[in-house]
Amino acid sequence: MAAPENNYMIPESLTNEYVVVANRSAKLQYLINYLLQHCQGAKVIIFLSTCACVEYYAKLLSGLSYLRKFRVEGIHGKLKPKKRNKIITSFMQKNESSTKGRILLATDVVSRGIDFGDVEFIFQLDPPDDPDNFVHRIGRTARVNRKGYVHIVLTLGSAVSRRTRAELRELPAE
Repeated sequence: MAAPENNYMIPESLTNEYVVVANRSAKLQYLINYLLQHCQGAKVIIFLSTCACVEYYAKLLSGLSYLRKFRVEGIHGKLKPKKRNKIITSFMQKNESSTKGRILLATDVVSRGIDFGDVEFIFQLDPPDDPDNFVHRIGRTARVNRKGYVHIVLTLGSAVSRRTRAELRELPAE
């Protein structure tokens, strides 16, 4: 007997899009350009596949002078619970000003069970292995009839299930 298919409700206020770029460097350049052009003052979650990736990108992005209008933090399962709670509490606070954005780099440790409320953008720099995790990740935005935008950034040749890709709209790589 086949397992029943999950029927998830994706809000109409959520826009799912994907872009295919040449390599990891182009992925980073796309992300930075998009953040600077569209995410000023917004809360953003960037999902990555490993704790090491979260640490690396947190250091990299927080060190870029042109992203100084964002507060960048990383969270993953290898952090002690007290540190994770501190990061989550900090990210959930209202922005001090409308120009200071917040970026949370994360593994799937925050993909379920946490209501961040006002996250406007989700980036998936590493696609999830399981399509169900894709749905949980995007569930961090477009809550309570708010608008939300999801971008999955793929490299040429990366594998994403047909089910996941069918729920997305392709964007041109700028």
